[in-house]
Amino acid sequence: MLEYMTYLSRWPDYFHVAEGSVNKSMGYLNGESRTGGSWHGHVTAVTVATQYRRQQLAKKLMNLLEDISDKIDKAYFADLFVRASNTPAIKMSEKVMVLRILFGI
Repeated sequence: MLEYMTYLSRWPDYFHVAEGSVNKSMGYLNGESRTGGSWHGHVTAVTVATQYRRQQLAKKLMNLLEDISDKIDKAYFADLFVRASNTPAIKMSEKVMVLRILFGI
């Protein structure tokens, strides 16, 4: 939790909550700006509540991060660490944006 509070204080523009009717949380995205030779946006967490999946909400949140990364930090790309076994996340990520998928454990 402390790690996310640090991210929030450092990159507040990279934190977004999608709300439905009656202020019900549908999902959220947390991100940050990184450099590793070139500036880029990084998704630290993207979550969509079960009842709101398959409605392209994660796609909208990730496109938002890509736009923010470009406008605020002039980022060259956005990335997301995905476990090699998480096939649904990989398929969603491949469809969302020009995204470098880095396979983890």
